[in-house]
Amino acid sequence: MKRILLLIFFVITASSAAWAQGITTSAINGVVKDQNGGALPGASVVAVHKPTGTQYGVVTNEVGKFYFPNVRVGGPYSVKVTFVGYTDYEEPEFTLALGENRNLSITVSEASNTLTEIVVTANPNDVINSGRTGAATNISSATIERNPSISRSLSDFTRLTPQAASGLGNGGTSIAGKNSRYNNVTIDGAVNNDAFGLNSSGQPGSNAGTEIVSLDAIKEVSIVVSPYDVTQGSFSGGGINAVTRSGTNEFEGSVYHFFRNEKTSGKTLGETRQRQNEFFNRQTGARIGGPIIKNKLFFFGSFEQQKAETPFAVNLVKQAELTELQKNGLPANVSLISEEEAERVRKHLIDNYSYDPGTYGKFTPASENNKIFARLDWNISDKHQLTLRHNYVKAEQDDLARSQVVLEFSGHGFVIDYENNSTILELNSRFSPTTSNRFIAGWTTVDDNRDVSSQNKNGLFPHLDINLGSNRIIRAGGQRSSQGNLKSQDILQITDNFTWFKNKHTITIGTHNEYYKIFNSFVNRYNGHYEYATLNDFENDLLGSTTSTGRFRLSYSLDYFNDRFKAVTLRFLQTGFYAQDEFDAGKGLRLTAGLRVDIPVFIDKPNANQGLMDEYGLDTRDVPSGQLLWSPRFGFNYDVNESGKHQIRGGVGIFTGRIPFVWVANQYTNSGATLATLDIRANRNNGAMPLYADGNRILEYYWADQLGVDVNDPAVRTKIESELKNIPTSEVNLMDRNFRLPQVFRANVAYDVKLPLGITATLEAIYSKTINEINYENVNLTYPTEKVVGDGRPRHTAALANSKFQNLLLINNTNKGYQYSLTGSLQKSWDKGLFASIAYNYGQSRDVNSGTNTTALSGWEFNPTPGYSNDQFLSYSVWDLRHRVVGNISYRKEFLGFMAATVSVFYNGQSGEPFSYTINGDLNGDGAFGNDLVYIPRHKNEILLAPMSASDLRTPDEIWSQLNAFIANDDYLNSHRGQIAARNAARTPWESKFDLRFMMEFFAKFGKYKHTLQLTADIENVGNLIDQDYGRDYFVLNNSYNLLALQGYEGPGNTGRPVYSFDNSKTEAYQVSNVGSIWRMQFGLRYIF
Repeated sequence: MKRILLLIFFVITASSAAWAQGITTSAINGVVKDQNGGALPGASVVAVHKPTGTQYGVVTNEVGKFYFPNVRVGGPYSVKVTFVGYTDYEEPEFTLALGENRNLSITVSEASNTLTEIVVTANPNDVINSGRTGAATNISSATIERNPSISRSLSDFTRLTPQAASGLGNGGTSIAGKNSRYNNVTIDGAVNNDAFGLNSSGQPGSNAGTEIVSLDAIKEVSIVVSPYDVTQGSFSGGGINAVTRSGTNEFEGSVYHFFRNEKTSGKTLGETRQRQNEFFNRQTGARIGGPIIKNKLFFFGSFEQQKAETPFAVNLVKQAELTELQKNGLPANVSLISEEEAERVRKHLIDNYSYDPGTYGKFTPASENNKIFARLDWNISDKHQLTLRHNYVKAEQDDLARSQVVLEFSGHGFVIDYENNSTILELNSRFSPTTSNRFIAGWTTVDDNRDVSSQNKNGLFPHLDINLGSNRIIRAGGQRSSQGNLKSQDILQITDNFTWFKNKHTITIGTHNEYYKIFNSFVNRYNGHYEYATLNDFENDLLGSTTSTGRFRLSYSLDYFNDRFKAVTLRFLQTGFYAQDEFDAGKGLRLTAGLRVDIPVFIDKPNANQGLMDEYGLDTRDVPSGQLLWSPRFGFNYDVNESGKHQIRGGVGIFTGRIPFVWVANQYTNSGATLATLDIRANRNNGAMPLYADGNRILEYYWADQLGVDVNDPAVRTKIESELKNIPTSEVNLMDRNFRLPQVFRANVAYDVKLPLGITATLEAIYSKTINEINYENVNLTYPTEKVVGDGRPRHTAALANSKFQNLLLINNTNKGYQYSLTGSLQKSWDKGLFASIAYNYGQSRDVNSGTNTTALSGWEFNPTPGYSNDQFLSYSVWDLRHRVVGNISYRKEFLGFMAATVSVFYNGQSGEPFSYTINGDLNGDGAFGNDLVYIPRHKNEILLAPMSASDLRTPDEIWSQLNAFIANDDYLNSHRGQIAARNAARTPWESKFDLRFMMEFFAKFGKYKHTLQLTADIENVGNLIDQDYGRDYFVLNNSYNLLALQGYEGPGNTGRPVYSFDNSKTEAYQVSNVGSIWRMQFGLRYIF
């Protein structure tokens, strides 16, 4: 099957068949009738894109209909109709939005000596549009220019979609309650996703601080949630489609500079407000476009450079000052970790290991990115138009994390080095009045690496996590995930859509092919990862006590002495075929029915693990391949009474998505045949793991100590290598051979209406049901035979079924989960430059695993559970949006003949982010810490409480009083007493923000060119500029808060009821973001000609 599919792919590649995913064009359709309503076959219809002179000409068919597919986005357009014996007519100018299918109903009269009025009915409303079935948002170039945007990113405009939200999960834009990685981003019809998936936002380059293309190169954007056009696919969330600018018959260009720093930002939060640490962010760029040959050949190019230095907003102070500040509420820019604690760590490392971990004081991460874009458009003839464009992005960014509870020494950081080259060719052809074709081919290369050399100047030291209590942690040494972390991607895309217009039918057939070649060099914890339960344990070189959470892990190549970093190459092909018919049923009803099939093929297989096959009968080489993933879709659009005032639309269908390749790359790197993991836990190994300073040779020193030999003696090398291969606690990742890409069934129905006063209203409902979704299972985990005394949840006594392995992580599917949303919106445009819109959305999202992690182990062990970790518990998703209100108003006014002012305001109010209440410890005994959901006690007799440490002098009654007050102060906890908390059921407070853009324009005409000078001020969270308590941004680290800590059990041998401690240092689970909760202003200067 695989060979057949590969043969099909390369035959397709060599010929003209291809792949169709993103939207790059628009369309015009319509009918020509005489004054009696009769069809006029054979009428000549010519559409002209005036900026480029591009002409599209057809004659009407036997029922008087015409169709111009794949026409340029924008305009203005003119349409001229001629027919022998009838009066010629030219339609008034109009513009086309991205993906719009403009419908024209033209009535002409017979020629006579008296001129008779010719009626042309067109619908310029992009909401009431015959080509629209599902939920969608179109963002024009005018909207991009006028809306507030400090980051100058696509996410500043995708937020205009009511069903979309940012700030949930691990970042990015969630659409329809799904993972942000499940969106599909296309630019000029070519996929531009973060294919590997390490960028939490789902956008390529975001971890390096860059956008994939300059906003100045973008012409229009379309966000689709439920398009029933089968040519659109590869998403189970939403599709984000952008098209770039192109040259015209006029030379046009712009030079610009945007700037912000600490003086254009609000002060820190709290009683003692202070100015932000010094920082800057600068963007400088230019664009230019024009004709090479008028009406024939055009060029466009842009360049942008962004530089930024952004110091951390959190500073350390002495313990005495910290204690004093906490009495009146700790300022958001002050760490809960004291200078004394940080200095103890630094001094211990220098004195005992001659290792300087870097500074815990001021450190300023820097970033720089450069973007170059070039495009050529060639009108080969009136039947063929060719586009060739190239996009180049180069970015570097320092990566280090600090917050009020997390301190990373500067030596723990690394540099993300990112480079992207993408070339796209598009050919649009019209072979006859009834047949057309769109062909796209693309080649993309991506290098995404981590450089640790600039930070690890004192040698490669192990990764250290030192817990200080109260969720505080200090990190030092080499970052565990960044040693030898090298990735590259080669991506081939080919696209072809063939369209046949026959009578009232528009038939499209095509095929979809994406080929990926991914190189991945990654050994997690190559340099060793020490987790200390306390600062004292660290200073005494103890991994921890037998009841603590101390742990050591290290992954290594089984060919240790010859190839330390076992790189893998993963080749993947996703091919598919589709066909659809769009039928104009008459009387305002248009029907779309289509069928799509996607076929994923993993060309390479992981290495075999014979030991696993012998013990379990599981084959690491099993990967899904050649499955047929069917996606039937049906959509409708009904223009009630053909009035253009009432529209009912909707549809049903299946959408097949994508997953980040990092989820499946685990199976190739962690098959157990190339890499193994040493896992030592304090409560299992009695803390027998000293700290070795040389992260490059830590295994050699460890086994030399175990064997009692000299590590530098060459004679023992073979013995050590043999021992490495026989460590029984290796981790293995597996895939279910029947694993399927994410699929959802989605249905929507909507009613659009033009109300009096020119207001357009929409009511829309969307429902999605999971067909296939990601799930993780640890197949080496025994089924629990005991229950926790008290809350009754399952509990393991011996977690591992087979002591020869540690974790055997299987990635498979679940069909549990659903999402729904209800949306209402109003919008209106005025002739005098005023536009306003407002929308309300209510939605819920339920899943088994929200997919916020990047490895199989983290996906399993960090998924909060109420019981047995392998059970599929349906609960709230981290992408659960709930309430959202989004509003936008913009007004532009010209005056004095040479000036204009524009004011735009964007509002976003939404429910806080969901999070889970968990236990610090391993209550269910599955070997994963911190993932057990907490039981919420009704009264003090339901829980045993103890002090946190010997220095904690609180009595159990005092601790209960404090815990009870915390529960009573939280709406979710207080209303669910007597229950185990549900995953992601708690929420941070409501968030509400206004953004504002003010733009002044000064313009004059010299010769035939208009020259404009723009001055802009973008203010993010402008409400906070007026009131310092407004616009707060709340978060819970990793969407999980440890309400209680497991101290032990009341009986010997971990029997009886569990005993917990409660940290009373915080009055709520969430934190306030100092960066996200203050106003920020960015100034811009632009010259346009």
